[in-house]
Amino acid sequence: MQTGSDVCPDPSTPWAFAGQGVADLFEGKNAEALAAAQKETSEFARGVVSAVALWNLERKPESDVALATLLKDDADVSAFQIAEVYSGRGDKDQAFAWLDRARPSKTPDLLIFPMTRCSTRSVPIRVGRPSSARWAWPTIN
Repeated sequence: MQTGSDVCPDPSTPWAFAGQGVADLFEGKNAEALAAAQKETSEFARGVVSAVALWNLERKPESDVALATLLKDDADVSAFQIAEVYSGRGDKDQAFAWLDRARPSKTPDLLIFPMTRCSTRSVPIRVGRPSSARWAWPTIN
């Protein structure tokens, strides 16, 4: 059986630990997601996972700080990921606003959701998706 260290032997790789944190978020394992994020070397990846995990753990002020840091440092290049954080926090209006902001950047995240590289399971790097007709998944016949 492969372990996380077999799949991603270089912990300095961005999302090496945060990728597992996202998988943990999908499973409702918020404390584990936060622990994984805290090992992450990429401040950005750590912030994305931490902002959602802390919110879900009812540590709202700490989540707000993580989100504020993302907004201050990465808003110009990471609108999609900020939308994910807002979605993970249940704030659909802000999630949609940031998705709209991500559209002009033509970020591939809007079409193809990257998969975690360092998890034994392939899990899209998403922490939730707002539901709306304008952002509905296409039907494939």
